[in-house]
Amino acid sequence: MKLDQSFHYKYLADEFARRSNVNPHYSLRSFARDLEVTPSWLSDFLSNKKGMAPQTAERISVLLGMTLTESRLFILSSKAFHSRSEKDRKAATLELASYKQTKSYKMRPKDFSATGTWYHQAILELTEVEGFSHHEYELMERLRLPQATIRRAVQDLIAAELLKIEDGKMKTCFPETESTMDISSIAIRNFHEQVLNKGIKALHEQTVTHREYGSTTFAFDDSKIDEAKKALRKFQKQFAEEFYTKSANKNSVYQFSVQFFRIDRKKGMS
Repeated sequence: MKLDQSFHYKYLADEFARRSNVNPHYSLRSFARDLEVTPSWLSDFLSNKKGMAPQTAERISVLLGMTLTESRLFILSSKAFHSRSEKDRKAATLELASYKQTKSYKMRPKDFSATGTWYHQAILELTEVEGFSHHEYELMERLRLPQATIRRAVQDLIAAELLKIEDGKMKTCFPETESTMDISSIAIRNFHEQVLNKGIKALHEQTVTHREYGSTTFAFDDSKIDEAKKALRKFQKQFAEEFYTKSANKNSVYQFSVQFFRIDRKKGMS
């Protein structure tokens, strides 16, 4: 195997290229700062002169906000190439080969604009629910939406290549999808607004045995906002790993949402 063909190498190289294209002033030193590594180490790694310890790969996967699948592939790839133990390298290589049968998809802005409603995401998840009939009438009943809306949503998902129909059954094309983080988008804002409104409705309609709401208000150092966001994203991944990925009996669709925002005004603002 060649390092420059590995997942963890290509992911970092592609991410650096993407950031450089967005910002021509973004340097290797800037990338090293964001990855919390030294510029010399990053330069040597991208030049195939140094390896990446699994612990470093795990930390970088969190810093870059990778999806669950991306994170697992990234860490496995580093182990397959750089673990000191030959046994660990072989085990990681075998597991890495099995993961190549699955894909994680980061939705393009145009895809999210067409399929970025709460019910598009709910339809994708319902295809995994035990006993799902794969019929639009069940989607209408469970999501309480008219037939025309359901039919159009299914067509949107198929057009975006997020959903396919095989042998009369709806199947997701990717085990997980996510939108781009830290980029302003009307479509993404609209999605979060819909989720918040659904949460308000659930607060009044669902019993406490089927929901959980909590809130904490505290004084905060806003210079640590990036650190806080990374911690929240790490928690979301761990939560999904425990209750979604490892769940064998999926009989419902839940919305997990986290809000962290400023409620006071900056001093001196009118």
